[in-house]
Amino acid sequence: MKKTLLTLPLFLALFSPLCSLHAAKPSGKAAKKPKVEQADQGDSSSKPESAQKPKRDTYPLYGKVTAVTSRSLTVVRSENPEAKEVSFTLNEETTFTRQSEPAKRQDVQVGQWIGGVVKKSPQEGEPDLLVKVTLDVKQRAKPAKTSPKEE
Repeated sequence: MKKTLLTLPLFLALFSPLCSLHAAKPSGKAAKKPKVEQADQGDSSSKPESAQKPKRDTYPLYGKVTAVTSRSLTVVRSENPEAKEVSFTLNEETTFTRQSEPAKRQDVQVGQWIGGVVKKSPQEGEPDLLVKVTLDVKQRAKPAKTSPKEE
């Protein structure tokens, strides 16, 4: 009787994790069937809402300031002379920083490289809103031009 009482806990300790793993796995046929159904549909709209990535309403900004007013800021995104100028709206909620310290709109200078966060405009055709502007951004380094080696 003592032998049975001692072996029973040992038996339970060894086999209970195995039983829980087996119970957690679905049967082979049941697991394969939904995959086939999803492959047949081939539609991303069949995913649950939580599985779909939400659309982002903000994007990063990096550019050289070409004009600044009390309500707008215009930048060009490269040194290319053909680069397109893009204007953004400024409002009272737009924040300006320099070296992690608060700054003012008046600190922005034409020709200065800036970074920031832009919020997309909800209406087509209107300029996007600058949410945050960082003034202490370094200009991206240009790749060094290498001359072809003569042989």
